[in-house]
Amino acid sequence: MAAVSVLLWLALLALLLYRFYLHNIKRPPNYPPGPPRIPLLEDYGLLLLINYRHLHRAAYRLARFYRTKVLGLSLAGVPTLVINDLTVAREVLTRREFDGRPILYLALMRQKHFKRRGVFFTDGPEWRDQRWFFLRYLRDYGFGKRSEEYELEVDYELQELVNVLKTGPQYDYERDYMRDGFVKCPDIFFVVLANALLQIFVGERYHRSKAEALVKAGRKGLLFLRNGDDYGTIFSYFPWLRYVYPFTIKYRKIREGMLGLVQLMETIVKRQQNTFDSGNPRNFIDLYLREMQRHIPQDDIFTFQFDQLVAGMADFYLPAISGSAVQLSMLLERLLLQPDVARRIQQEIEDCVGTSRLPTLDDRINMPYTEATLREGLRIDTLIPSGIVHRTMQNATLQGYAIPENTLILTSLDRVNNQPEVWGDPETFRPERFLDDDGKLALSKDRSLPFGAGKRLCAGETYSRNTLFLILTTIMQNFNLQQRPSDRLPDLSKRHGCVHHPGVPFFHDAYKGWTCCNKKSVDFTEFLNIKGCTRGPHSNVKPPEPEKKKDDAKDTEEPAPAEVKIREPIRPTMERPPFEMELTSIDPWVAPAFRKQIDEMPIVAVPKKTAAELAAIEPGTVCKHGGCNCTYEETKTNNAPCVYHPGVPIFHEGLKFWSCCQRKTSDFTAFMNQAGCETGNHRWVSEEDEAKAVKCRLDWHQTATTVVVTVYAKNYHYAKSFVRANPIRLAICLVFPQQNGNEYNVDMELRGVIDVGQCKVHMYGTKVEITLIKAEPGTWAKLDFPRAKPTQGSQKVDDKSKTDNNNGTESDSDVDLDDLEPSMRTASITEIKD
Repeated sequence: MAAVSVLLWLALLALLLYRFYLHNIKRPPNYPPGPPRIPLLEDYGLLLLINYRHLHRAAYRLARFYRTKVLGLSLAGVPTLVINDLTVAREVLTRREFDGRPILYLALMRQKHFKRRGVFFTDGPEWRDQRWFFLRYLRDYGFGKRSEEYELEVDYELQELVNVLKTGPQYDYERDYMRDGFVKCPDIFFVVLANALLQIFVGERYHRSKAEALVKAGRKGLLFLRNGDDYGTIFSYFPWLRYVYPFTIKYRKIREGMLGLVQLMETIVKRQQNTFDSGNPRNFIDLYLREMQRHIPQDDIFTFQFDQLVAGMADFYLPAISGSAVQLSMLLERLLLQPDVARRIQQEIEDCVGTSRLPTLDDRINMPYTEATLREGLRIDTLIPSGIVHRTMQNATLQGYAIPENTLILTSLDRVNNQPEVWGDPETFRPERFLDDDGKLALSKDRSLPFGAGKRLCAGETYSRNTLFLILTTIMQNFNLQQRPSDRLPDLSKRHGCVHHPGVPFFHDAYKGWTCCNKKSVDFTEFLNIKGCTRGPHSNVKPPEPEKKKDDAKDTEEPAPAEVKIREPIRPTMERPPFEMELTSIDPWVAPAFRKQIDEMPIVAVPKKTAAELAAIEPGTVCKHGGCNCTYEETKTNNAPCVYHPGVPIFHEGLKFWSCCQRKTSDFTAFMNQAGCETGNHRWVSEEDEAKAVKCRLDWHQTATTVVVTVYAKNYHYAKSFVRANPIRLAICLVFPQQNGNEYNVDMELRGVIDVGQCKVHMYGTKVEITLIKAEPGTWAKLDFPRAKPTQGSQKVDDKSKTDNNNGTESDSDVDLDDLEPSMRTASITEIKD
């Protein structure tokens, strides 16, 4: 029985693990790539771990990690997609099957009794009826439509704004955001924006003495915007957290912010109900109240009823007042950092409007740069980074992926509006990107989506663009922007930081790089594309150039007096024995593997070419001189001059050049095409065919007590080869049996004196290593003294040099300073007497 119980428990555990795999790890078939689900919080917890302040940036980091434009997530068991591409975002926003809205707890928190109400967070037939009614009748009063009567009211509100800014605070609530000629944004915009919208809702405005309620409502809206997020906050997935500290603090702020705004809407609607006359509608609220009389209020669903009217008005009020005020404030921050843009706007206003009147919507078409600045501000500072979440209303496909019904879809508008593939330099505030070559506004260049697209396009887009234009131009016409003396310029690095190099560029040899991060490249285009290493605020002020050292003796400081020390006398060097002194053979140590290889190597006789064979040149033979590409064809080819490089090619730190003329280049093709620097006769036979000597590479290095000479060679015979030396001479002979016994010979006069008895020779399969022990510690400037080969006429040269010396015409140009040996000198100090 015990064994059966154990098996049953194991089977139950396996079923639980399999269920956990199906619901938490296994992804739906053909689902977009994304991270595995984390237990409990799932992918929402992963987003919080990556960037809990900006979830849209965390989602973009995941999308970049998985190299996908459509990121697949799971938020509390709900499949979710995040779109990070402009083309895909437009497709999603314009397809009807993606127009649904999910039931998020954040949307329910906006209503006093947690009911699904409003226009922006609902869907279905009820939503279509409400949206049609709001847009249809709000337009009659100037919402998104030109109305002369309404524009006169807005002009009056703008004059009041100018008057408030010029006269300063008159009421206690105004002193909270107005002081010493400076105003606080966005608070200063709440009254003018709210009165402009209330003219549409109720045809009334709040007087300045009673406008404190509008300022409080605007601040409540900001409280809701700052504590909510595009993903619906954690309460939409785990509502029970609202009872857990510290989540209760955030929950209370969201509720307090939205309900404070709703309270103002209820006050306005109730005041209109008291004087409502169904036969004489005065404004939009009267029209809605009349429609309410034809419908019966519902609880589970909504129709034309009181709580739906209040929620719908709050949906329009929140972005039109709190949202627009924040957008204007962010734009003014940009203009404060870029005064050249502000001056250009002011110049355009002066040229188009002047100072006798305020700007109107009729001036908008004649002010392309101002309009481009507004569009650039909406693009670079997207108010709602991921828009309002969508829901798939049926099974669909997107970019080849299978999207199940009720999937949440978030379009990362902040990423789309700042996508480098679309905008090139998205983090740069540049209004000129929306202008054509003639300086006119080119709407075709504006591919940004600050208000979304499709059926779910923000209903107040036209109204918001008009209002932002009027307020911005009014402020720039009458005032200059300046921060308080005690304040710093705004730091926008938290929004869209300027990723830059604080150092200076350097160009050394073929390399281009930055001194701050040690990033360098040979290619100039790659150098320009090296990403910055520091994040900070943007600036239109050129950084100061590093100071250059002044050579003027007047500007230099007087050097400090140097401490004088008497140097010890130079020690005399060891006496050098004669070069012709008898050589001593140094017994080599031979590597066993190399010894076995040579002993077993067969001797191959290479047929030696006769003089006639060496003299015969086959057609098609290429000249052996470096840089000459001539090909032998017939006798007359040999008579043509050979333009070649007598030096050797050098490749150093990305540069290619010849040692003779040193015309440096980083391009290999240009190096190969360099014309020679010397003219002579062609060489059709290589030196190896003409000479019997074998060429090997010789290298050396030293320490304070030793000099190591290395000859790189293969297949030499260890028994027939030898190394001999005397205190100032080294002779090396390597014999190569497979090359008809050809030899490599070196006989050099060493720079210093060595102890022959302690020197060692090691023979390996690829090299011969000779360790010379210095007789006295020190550093050799070179390995050997150059010894001229004896040639005919050398005696004549020596005699001529003696004659020149006797005539007193000595030549110092051929003197090598390293050849001079130090010698003792004595000196005496004599006192100078007057």
